[in-house]
Amino acid sequence: MTLHNPTGPFYSAWHATSSRRLVRLTEHRGSKVDAQTTPAEQPLTLYEYNGCPFCQRLRAVISELDLDAQVYPTPRVTVKEYAKTGDSRYRPEVGEKSGQLMFPYLEDPNTGTQLSDSGAIITYLLNTYGGGAEAKPFTTLALSKLLLRSLRLSLYFGVLRVPSRLPEQPLVFLGAQGDPGSIVVFDALTCLELPYLWKSCAKGSRKAEELEELAGPKATCCLRDPNTGFVSSRPSEIAKYLYATYQIGNMANETIRDYSTKGATEQHGTISVRRG
Repeated sequence: MTLHNPTGPFYSAWHATSSRRLVRLTEHRGSKVDAQTTPAEQPLTLYEYNGCPFCQRLRAVISELDLDAQVYPTPRVTVKEYAKTGDSRYRPEVGEKSGQLMFPYLEDPNTGTQLSDSGAIITYLLNTYGGGAEAKPFTTLALSKLLLRSLRLSLYFGVLRVPSRLPEQPLVFLGAQGDPGSIVVFDALTCLELPYLWKSCAKGSRKAEELEELAGPKATCCLRDPNTGFVSSRPSEIAKYLYATYQIGNMANETIRDYSTKGATEQHGTISVRRG
């Protein structure tokens, strides 16, 4: 029996607290837009899962550069083995595209660029949309890993897949990796494998006015579901809505003690899955 219950008050409080802790330990990266940013004409295409510290690292930079991305979540189908894809909705696509299951994976339709490895992607984004600024060191990446594995505790904080039905149209979410409430929503979207257009909206974003018009002057995030007309800026309400609307199967009976990187390469990807 899993402890995960997104409709319960205890779980919601636990999730919110752990998300605030994550923002603090990662030094509030992704909470404010860098003044040197250059807009991208089209949203990026991003395959990732929010429970991965390397994906969190990239998300913070995307937030700081005020970029948008069409996100295809790739949570693990089991924490017992890294390479297993099972019924994953989008992990096999990355294997076919890049030849390995390594996340995050990014495609930029503005330039035709395709990249794996968070460090390489961050360097590319800074050179292309950040005025060539040097990447700020993530001195707490190791702490972020520790938080994921021993403090946040729940695998349903953006790590493990929950069976869901696919929406006809992608959802739309305005929020930033440096906002604790947004992290709660990112985690739910990740676990349910729900594709969504992420309009990053950190402090100083060009999309601040859009967020205010949609959700009010005090909102830090907002989800809109074009399939149902649902709109909310309350993270716990959004998470409950997403599970109630899209979950179709039981959650896996796994715990953090089952966590393994079996099948991963030194770069935290898997051996090539290309077939000649």
